[in-house]
This record gives sequence, C-alpha cells and structure tokens, in this order.
Amino acid sequence: MRLLELKLFAGFQLLDAEGKIVSGISRKAKALLAWLALNPNQEYPREKLASILWPDSSEAQARHSLRQALTVLRKVLPVDATLLQATKDWILLDGNHIQVDVQCFNQSLAKADSKSLEDAIQLYRGSLLEGCNPGSDSFDDWLFTYRNNYNALASSAVEKRLALLLTANDVTDDDYEDAIHYATRLIEIDELHEYGYQTLMIAHHKLGNYSVALQSYQMISDKLQQQLAISPSKETQRLYQMILAPHVVVTDPLNASDKTVQALSIKKKRRLSNSNERLLYQVEMAIEGVVKHSIGHSFLIRGQENRTNILVKEMIDQAKERKFIYCHKKVSPDIKEQDILVGLLEVLTIYLTDPQRLKSLQKDTTISLRALSMLQRLVAEQPIMVLLEDIHHSPVDLMVQLAELTSLIGGHAVLVIMVGDLSSNDPLEVIWQSAMIGAPLTTIDI
Repeated sequence: MRLLELKLFAGFQLLDAEGKIVSGISRKAKALLAWLALNPNQEYPREKLASILWPDSSEAQARHSLRQALTVLRKVLPVDATLLQATKDWILLDGNHIQVDVQCFNQSLAKADSKSLEDAIQLYRGSLLEGCNPGSDSFDDWLFTYRNNYNALASSAVEKRLALLLTANDVTDDDYEDAIHYATRLIEIDELHEYGYQTLMIAHHKLGNYSVALQSYQMISDKLQQQLAISPSKETQRLYQMILAPHVVVTDPLNASDKTVQALSIKKKRRLSNSNERLLYQVEMAIEGVVKHSIGHSFLIRGQENRTNILVKEMIDQAKERKFIYCHKKVSPDIKEQDILVGLLEVLTIYLTDPQRLKSLQKDTTISLRALSMLQRLVAEQPIMVLLEDIHHSPVDLMVQLAELTSLIGGHAVLVIMVGDLSSNDPLEVIWQSAMIGAPLTTIDI
C-alpha cells in the first residue's frame, strides 16, 4: 500500500494515504522532494543538492539550509524511516513508499498500448512543477530541461494514440470524435503543433464538418504567421487543398502555395459545376457545423437570378428540415424597405452580442413589427438562417450592417447566405472588404 501520492504535473501536490492534501511545506522543501521523486531510489550527494537549491549561500550555510528542509519534510511525511533516507553524505527517496505521477507516466508510456497511452495522457495535467519557484537559478535550469522533455513526451503520447485511432482498419465516426478530443489535447500542450491541426482537419472533414475543417487550417495558419512569421508546412497545405478540391475549384490564377494561403481570404472566388450539387454540399456541411457545433458561417453567392432561384428554394427547404429559425428577405431598392431590413439585422446583432437585452427590446415601441416577430422567435434559441437575396441593391450602410453581423457569427449557431446578381453592381466594395476581414465568409460565383 502506498503511503503517499505526489503529483508534479501542473504544479506540486502531496496527498496522504487518505487522499488529503499535505500542507506546511516550504518552497525549498518542495523543490528538494520533487528532485528526489523524479529519480527515486538514487543516492544524491548532500553537497550537490545544497549547491543546487542554495547557489548564492556559502557551503556551510547551504548545508545548514538543506538540513532545515529535511526537517520540514520529516515533520509532514509519515513516520517511516525507509521513505526518506539520509546519511551525512547523501539523501535518497524510497520509491516503494510513494506514488509519483511522473513515474506512473513513464511506466504507462513505456507500454504504449491504447489503454496505457490514455493513462499517460490523463496523468499529464500540465507542465512539470508549473508555478514552482524555489528562488534558485540552478534549479530553474535543471527544471527547464526536465519540463521540456516531459512536454515532448506528452505530445508524443498523444500522437501515438492518434496514430492507433486513425490507422485502424475500420475507422468509425466515434473514432473521429475521439481523434478531435486528442488533437485538441495535443494543441493544449503545444499550440503550434501542426499535427494536431492536421488531425482536426481530417476528423472534422470525415464527420462532415466541412467549415470547421477549413477553420482549423485558418487557425494554425494565423498562429504561425503571428508568432513565427511563417506559413503552414507543405503537408498541412496539401491536406487543406485535398479537403477543398472535391467541392470547389479556385479560379484565381495563382500558384499552388498562394492559393492555399489565400483560399480563406475575403477575396477568394470559387466556381461551381453546372449542377448545383457542390454548392448544396457546402451549405449542408455548414448547416451541420451550425447545428452540431454552433459554428457560424456565411456565403456570398453571385450569379444571375434565374440560376439562383432553385438554389434559394432548396436552401429554405434545408433550413425547415433542420428546424432553423430563418429570415428570408429580398433587398429592395425602396429606402423604407431597406430601413426595415437594417432594423432586422440590428436585432440579430444585439442577439449575438448582448442576449440579455432581448427582453427589454420587446417593449421598445420603435421596433418594427417584422423585427419584433424576429425577436420573439430568437428567444426560442434555435439555430438561425438569414437568407438575403438581391444584395446588389444594398446601399453602403446596409452592407456594413451585414459585415458586422457576419463577423460576429463564428461562435454562434447562425448561417448567413447572401445572394446577388453578378451582372449588376459588385457588392464587394472596399468598405465591405475592410469590414469583413476575419469573418467566416465563402464567396462563390455561379
């Protein structure tokens, strides 16, 4: 039976045999116990431990401080002479009388089967001795090496677990759901780990979460650019293009690298096949992302009215089938009608930014009947589809309102679809492009 349990991942925590936290341990005593626990059953010279923990003290004073730290530990540890052994020359921690999470992690990692890898991943709750500061540069240097090593080992454990999941003969939807969990864990350990984002892209795509797969690429692309000023690896870019290729074809005359980097930008234009199947597939995937994961998305569809009418009808049918609250409007050249539409969009914007205001808005006499009706439906908290036709009639203020709304929907169950006639005025003006930077928008020409 173990007398004690010591947790060194994500901080320092010592538990007694009953699972209660042992308190009253000084910073130096914690550092000493952690050092011994990382390499149990090993005799450490007192001189070395004293110089590591008290590098700025004289030899005599450092050895005296070491004796004091040992006294502190003996007061809080169980009365068992075999647990913490010491002579005038060395100190040793008997690993048979204490359970250390780091040692359990090492043992699980060595087995490398699915269950053992899961145990190792669960044990790694955070960086080794996170927040531990004994006030010694020598100790910090020693800890830096250990911390980086275990961070790398934890990442490796997650990668191996993912490999076991995704290389099985028959990968199921449940396996892809698990893969998303482990990939997220990998990114928590190392936010720039591309393999984690690659796995998210694959798993979400296999589960039909098309827009989420693309957003995963955008996330790692943005992080790498912001922190390291580099682009994703060629492998990540190829994966992105592979996911994108069956559904859309990029028509801009750019080389492959440029297309990958710019594919999610506001200026991208995609061309569909003569049938409307590819567009409908994209909308279906976006709807799945909205319904299952509350990840909003928007589409700007540009084409002649006779080619978009059938699509609009099918989109409405899809919204009805999935129990969407949907707002379907045509942008009229009439200024009064445009003002009403702006009011509707303002209500939706308030719903996304400050839902607590909805009740007070219901008493607002300045709100139009249409906006009030929309407001009452929003209270039901169902997924929302906003479908706007003829947006080529939109004035600048309405386009800005649309841009503001679209930039807010990323983390909400909202799908915005805007349809306009490409042969008329192009709605993508400079002010619209500026307002839409970073918004989850897909532009499609048909």
